[in-house]
Amino acid sequence: MKNVIIMSVASLATSLYVLEASIYMPAFVAIQEDLKTDDVMMNLTVTVYSLSSAVAPILRASFSDCYGRRPIYLLSNLLCFVAAILIWLRLLQGAGTSASFSVLAGTISDLYPIEQRGRAGGYSSFGTVLGAVVGPGVGGIIASIWGWRHISSATALVTGVEIVLIYFLIPETLHRPPTKDQIGARTPTSALKSPAARSILVVPTVLERILHVAQSFKVLRYPFILTILFSFTASFMGIQSNQSRVYNLDTNSLGLWALVFAVSNVFGSILSASKHGVPWPEDRLYQTAYGQVIYAAGLLSIGWMFNFAVDYRVANSVGFIILGFGGAMSLNPPGTYIIDIFPADAAMVSSIIYMVRNLLASYTPVVVPLIEDKAGLACNTPLGL
Repeated sequence: MKNVIIMSVASLATSLYVLEASIYMPAFVAIQEDLKTDDVMMNLTVTVYSLSSAVAPILRASFSDCYGRRPIYLLSNLLCFVAAILIWLRLLQGAGTSASFSVLAGTISDLYPIEQRGRAGGYSSFGTVLGAVVGPGVGGIIASIWGWRHISSATALVTGVEIVLIYFLIPETLHRPPTKDQIGARTPTSALKSPAARSILVVPTVLERILHVAQSFKVLRYPFILTILFSFTASFMGIQSNQSRVYNLDTNSLGLWALVFAVSNVFGSILSASKHGVPWPEDRLYQTAYGQVIYAAGLLSIGWMFNFAVDYRVANSVGFIILGFGGAMSLNPPGTYIIDIFPADAAMVSSIIYMVRNLLASYTPVVVPLIEDKAGLACNTPLGL
């Protein structure tokens, strides 16, 4: 029961990243009209959020592998809270919320053996789904009733509640070896001087952790890591729907239709969590291949339906169901696989993969609208495929 509580609160921390990315999407057009700006400048706010969320977690994930998960959870959410209070500091918001993803990978490694990580990883993604479910609907309602500027007040409130939950319900889960000071006189001096004892007992300095981060980028040389990275990136290169322009939908409708994607994502997460007790970590990757095929079919269908202005109820129902289900099947098993093969550095290696993924995918919000203006909505489909 204790592990369930810890994972629930940690999963909620990851929901803030998706929540803050999605809660203002239904008000995207309203913000653009109010600020009298163009598509490129608006989409730059998405790019800035992605870039900061890509780079910021690296050091904090590394520190969590050494100094503990709890302080990183608290620090990251506190940074997000400050950014929400100061209104629309997207750079800080992305930097604050994104660390929870990689630290959650370390928490799963701390709490569960390999045969239980598939189910834990699948169910932990419910936090992300929750952010996707709540964000668009709540954002649309707030924007239509009180105005888009009050969306930041809502994110600050939610982040404040999460900080309280983390403080009282998440203990330290990282199992660190005792230091020389903690062992003290109980251990002979000759034993403490041995190379094996020094490698176990010495806590690395901040500089050593930074150097360790730089060295950890060597994991990108492995073909299977690059394959997972491509899988993650392809899943985040979906088309820009522009539903409000194609179908003239209001903010409330946009938020409610996003629920279709979120519900199908829940079912995909449940199915991906069913891979329980696998004998080999690589067995998880078969689900990713199936998920990528389903996701590609979703991109193909929704891109062409938007391009030819097919009835929005058909386009959203069919396209979002396929995208949500395929997205969950594509992302959850590789995340658990990373935890299996790098249990001691799960948070840091996950953050490296998230960083490169977000860097590769961050250009799409800026580039895709330019391509759409020239060739239409269906031209985005090859990008995602």
